[in-house]
Amino acid sequence: MKSSYVIVLCTAFFATEGCIGTDYIDDPVSSSQISPEVIITPPNTAVQVGFTTQFSATFVNENGDSIAVTNAEWTSSDTAIAQVSSSGLVTARQQGQARITVRYTNITSPPALVTVVADPNQVASVTVSPATVQKKPGETQQFTATAYNLNGDVVTGKIAVWYSSDTTIVAITSGGTATAHASGTANISATVDGVESSPAPFTVSDGTRTGTFVMRPGSGHDVRGTATLSEQPGGNLVLSLGSDFASAGGPDVEVFLSTTNTVGSNSITLGNLKNFSGASSYDVPAGVQLTTYDWVIIHCVPFNIVFGYARLQ
Repeated sequence: MKSSYVIVLCTAFFATEGCIGTDYIDDPVSSSQISPEVIITPPNTAVQVGFTTQFSATFVNENGDSIAVTNAEWTSSDTAIAQVSSSGLVTARQQGQARITVRYTNITSPPALVTVVADPNQVASVTVSPATVQKKPGETQQFTATAYNLNGDVVTGKIAVWYSSDTTIVAITSGGTATAHASGTANISATVDGVESSPAPFTVSDGTRTGTFVMRPGSGHDVRGTATLSEQPGGNLVLSLGSDFASAGGPDVEVFLSTTNTVGSNSITLGNLKNFSGASSYDVPAGVQLTTYDWVIIHCVPFNIVFGYARLQ
């Protein structure tokens, strides 16, 4: 609950422009920034028949706070292979793979994969490399799969069977060569001796992401128009604000890229807003990837007021 507030006045450089608004001290992150989630640790493990392994769960709320889960509903996709207790303790019953999930505050976690082996020398886990990929349509990526036994030793002489969760986005050959076809994300996985790897997300993008500005609720400073983040031939990124862009005026109004719709340690500035209306462009620092930041923010720096933001898609 917001316990205190201040009314701030941003004096503009020009007599015709200014920004007056209400901003709150210790303003909590809104639910539009972070969706609550439940995370299982570890995400992938192996255990021998007759033994147990412990999973734990963490709840991340809309403020980004992590809370250990102690009372939740644990579920196994196949209790004949792996049975899970109310505390997340898994007992290995017979050889195979099962997915473990936990439900807390009506939120179900992504599944954690548990592999049960009869012999510690069998294939117990499979890793896929690279773990994440981003390509443009028509580009290819060679994947490799490595199998390990329960002791962590590499198991050689095995053949991997490759899968794509959506072959219309990414297709993959029997040799692990993936080809990007259409924009979207597909999960690449490999199976060795019936043991499936964790998925490797493969994102296909045409090199651009676009969003539409909306005014931050309660800011009183209108922002509208489009923002486009695009990859240049050399690999660097440029952020372009469209000819339809318009923003309220003020001093030291800057353009930020951020992982949420607030400005903080999760953000980078691209400098002062060049125009309060019309098209403009901004170079993004080298090393930033197209998918690193999801939000473009117009921000009055001296008084810490977010005018508005655009979510990049």
